[in-house]
Amino acid sequence: MDENKYIEPEFAREDGGAVLPDPAGDTAPSGSEDAGRTTPETYAAGETPAPDDTADEAPSETDATVEAASAGATPSPEDDASETELQAADEAVSSEAEDEAEASASDGAEDGAEAAGKPQKKSRRPGQTLFEWAQALAVSISIIVVLFTFFARIIGVDGDSMNPTLTNGDRVIISGLFYTPKHGDIVVLHAENFSDPLIKRVIAVEGETVRVEPDEGKVYVNGVPLDEDYTAEPTLKSYDMTPSVDVIVPDGCVFVMGDNRNHSSDSRSSIVGMVDERQIIGKAYWRLLPVEHFGGL
Repeated sequence: MDENKYIEPEFAREDGGAVLPDPAGDTAPSGSEDAGRTTPETYAAGETPAPDDTADEAPSETDATVEAASAGATPSPEDDASETELQAADEAVSSEAEDEAEASASDGAEDGAEAAGKPQKKSRRPGQTLFEWAQALAVSISIIVVLFTFFARIIGVDGDSMNPTLTNGDRVIISGLFYTPKHGDIVVLHAENFSDPLIKRVIAVEGETVRVEPDEGKVYVNGVPLDEDYTAEPTLKSYDMTPSVDVIVPDGCVFVMGDNRNHSSDSRSSIVGMVDERQIIGKAYWRLLPVEHFGGL
């Protein structure tokens, strides 16, 4: 056989005949446009094209998604939900920031008010403070005056007729508001024959009987001797109003005596006599002076 003789390969045809390739196409130059491409005959033979051959023919799914987004495609519901959540979170953060800003502004305003108030306190004039003190003192004095004019009074003791209970110079608080005389009360009263008020103790009230027994040194009220631990000494004088007999106290009157029985002008004498209740200024409740004897009576 001649070695230089070219033997043409046979290819199967659909009808079973052989197909002879074109010698000119089989020897195409390597640098031609058809180099590296797969011919339709190759697909027919069942060969799989190389990746480089299919890359230019079909775009990938990722590229399709990017192209769709670039073209303004409608986002999916999941994307809408994500955007809504992000917007809600942004709004919540904005609201918190606004609340913090308002709180800071409020604190700043309060601090400013306090800071503004401090200079006002420092800017008070001494004359203004003195005027306020004087005004408060005047109001207090007015209240005290009204109180002691209509509700209570301070009376000074003059004389020794109430020794040892009260002594000369003592100061007592008296009040006649809603007062009704009772046994043992110390009262201040007006007497017709005296220019100054008298201070005495109530011994008997209207309708009761009084009898003085100088020999015994006792005083009887309604036939019962009094237990008088407040007197300085026994009662040794009866005067003209109590001649050792029972004397009835008239209606609306009281019978009074001093605790210093033998040195007191009182109802035992006609100089004072029975005292009309309307002559009573008030009852002595407290001793103010001297301080060492301060207390109730």
